[in-house]
Amino acid sequence: MDTRTSRALQVGPTAEFHPPSSELRLADRVVRLRPQTAAVLTYLLLRPGQAVGKDELLAAVWPGVVVTENSLAQCIAEIRRELGETNQGAIRTLPRRGYWFQPPLQPLVRVETRTKDRDAEALAISSVAAEQILAEGRRPRRWLAVAAASLSVAIAVAAGYGWDRTRWRPTNPPEAPQVAIAVLPLASDADSDQERALAERLTDDLMRDLAEMPAAAVISRVALAELGGDTVEAGRVGHELGATYVIEGRVLSENGRQLADLRLVNAVTGVQHWSERIDLEPGLLQVEDRDVTGRLGQILQAELVSAEVARRSKRQEKSIGADGLALHAWMLSRRASREDNASARALARQAIALDPDSVIAWRALASSIVTDHVEGWTDDPEGSLDTAESAIRRALAIDPGQPQAHAILGAIMAIRGRHVEALAALEMELAAGARHDPQVHEWLGMTYLWMGKPRQAIRPLETAVWLNPRSPRLSELWRTLAMAHWHIGDLCFARDRAWAAVRTPQPAPRAYETLAAICTMYGDGACANDALAELRRVAPLHDLAKVSRDTPSSKPDFVARQSEYVAALRMAGLP
Repeated sequence: MDTRTSRALQVGPTAEFHPPSSELRLADRVVRLRPQTAAVLTYLLLRPGQAVGKDELLAAVWPGVVVTENSLAQCIAEIRRELGETNQGAIRTLPRRGYWFQPPLQPLVRVETRTKDRDAEALAISSVAAEQILAEGRRPRRWLAVAAASLSVAIAVAAGYGWDRTRWRPTNPPEAPQVAIAVLPLASDADSDQERALAERLTDDLMRDLAEMPAAAVISRVALAELGGDTVEAGRVGHELGATYVIEGRVLSENGRQLADLRLVNAVTGVQHWSERIDLEPGLLQVEDRDVTGRLGQILQAELVSAEVARRSKRQEKSIGADGLALHAWMLSRRASREDNASARALARQAIALDPDSVIAWRALASSIVTDHVEGWTDDPEGSLDTAESAIRRALAIDPGQPQAHAILGAIMAIRGRHVEALAALEMELAAGARHDPQVHEWLGMTYLWMGKPRQAIRPLETAVWLNPRSPRLSELWRTLAMAHWHIGDLCFARDRAWAAVRTPQPAPRAYETLAAICTMYGDGACANDALAELRRVAPLHDLAKVSRDTPSSKPDFVARQSEYVAALRMAGLP
């Protein structure tokens, strides 16, 4: 198609699309699509009747960065939602392959518009730029960056001034929520091919894991190689590739144990936010599959969230759009403190007010409410669960494939005692590729325990502990693991896990409760007395009535074991 003579691209019988302004015109309304969604639609429209593969689309729309197919699926879902029923046949899915744009047979029902002569010229120029960039797919990375920047300027000029002011608002783009991350190739201190292969595999896997973060853009290895690969400085990566953060480090062996020495650096300021040597050995855990990549990925995600929350809190933005608010809400909900959780809820609601279809905002809202419930920070437990369930079901209605959404729904179902539904939701999340998400494994373990199936609970609980050693709920995870071992009669393992629960950086009060009960049953009176003394210090109002009241399941097997647990605490001296 020659966009020099036709600026508008027909999508369906009652829809046309204007690439320069990212605007989809329908018979009854006009919609401005998000930049990536607009690019996906343009790419398909310029290839009518052709099968376009997913990899091809990902390479063209997100050049030089690593993103998952979920990002593409979200764009397609947005296009179909906005097209409405009349134009639904325009974009077709080719199972396991990609997508197909079927040109409409009916003439377009046009919407009258007016433009100034100079605006029409700007639109024609930017349309040509759009076709050239999208049609040529993957150019060398630096040329793509320059071309994309030029296109952005052209679009901004055209969209800001080109349309009738009575029907089109001037463009005032909000803060771009995307965070660009560069993972430099991890080095290896060892000369063995096995160690070098591990370092290379971890580099690739970390890039894929970090790309799962909402609005994260991971710079590709090809782009980094053009700058010098693992020898490039963080500042240069930030300056030439637009990275916000750089992750660098090495894999090493020390006293027979494998470690990962990692650093997180601000690519703009050069400030090192975080550095740590992470043990890759399981310790007390009996995990069969040591998911090293998942463990490192979760730690890095937590540190990235911490750094990004601090960075954003210092910026004085004139206007923050729905996407920026939603992303900030998601970040705060990951930190799980009472103050951050309240801020996450407030920001999520602001984002939803601006964009009722912000799936990340609905997800962050639901997640923060579930955390409130689990931590006992709500005065209306049942009402809060109703709100959380409504929010996460809204997120799933917008995007059934939204990461973590089924996990949050599973948590809600587990809390409500609807264990079969909880397992179904959590298994669906795992089937979608969430094996690195500790939240899924945590709720799987708790669901099995509450169902009276402690043996099945142990493996997912150990996986959750292994994957997220920085979790704010680490103490509760160890405590639940201790309870699972106690439920199957393994007091030795139960006591070890209970000790681990009280030795975490932030011990939960109930960790001391569990240690006291298990030490009593083990016959270690001194241990039980010390644990109760610490429990009275940190939670002086904690008593047997509270323990009995907080029983999370009504399953007969669970209730029977819980009665023995309460009896042990009474014997230990808990009032």
